[in-house]
Amino acid sequence: MTTPSTPELLIADWLTWHQILFVTQQNMYGGVTESGGAKVDFLLPFSNIILRIQSYWHTLPEARARDEMQKAAMLNDGYIVVDIWETKLTANPDQVMRSALQGQELGE
Repeated sequence: MTTPSTPELLIADWLTWHQILFVTQQNMYGGVTESGGAKVDFLLPFSNIILRIQSYWHTLPEARARDEMQKAAMLNDGYIVVDIWETKLTANPDQVMRSALQGQELGE
């Protein structure tokens, strides 16, 4: 098991404080060991929302392509996929999380 990052802890604390049920590090489509698979940071099972924390590494071309492929599959399966940029989250966690729960992203 990996140690949660600071953004993961921020989100988990926020969701817990607001009594929102969530699952962390949820394998999707076979997980990271399968081509096209993913491990999402947070799944909110009662609203079908997936929260993915994005950082500098997700701006690199290979990561962007992988993220877009994964997002397309999740959207196709009826999930609402919200990418949460680390810089926005740390600047204003409450605003970012309230937007995320409405299915809205606050860009890079």
